[in-house]
Amino acid sequence: MKWHEMVAMTDEELIATFDATSVNTVVGLDWFREELTRRAFERSAVESQELAKASLEEAREARALAAASLKVANRNYWVAIGAFGAAILLGLVQIWIAVAG
Repeated sequence: MKWHEMVAMTDEELIATFDATSVNTVVGLDWFREELTRRAFERSAVESQELAKASLEEAREARALAAASLKVANRNYWVAIGAFGAAILLGLVQIWIAVAG
């Protein structure tokens, strides 16, 4: 079988050809080591994908918390400005009362 023929096969065709050929083939130890390595890489890829999804979700939650924190900070800013204005107004009223009274 030529390389381009094998590459054009579907997974099912390739597995069937492998099964038919393996009856008359002796497999060396390298084949088992390569298969174990391939499986380890496959598991690692799945774990990496799951970790990436979890990280994305945590980033979304952190962004939502930051937005909520910004709203609270903005509200506190305006409360502080209002309190400062009220203190100035109260001081002016007390001065006016002292001067007028």
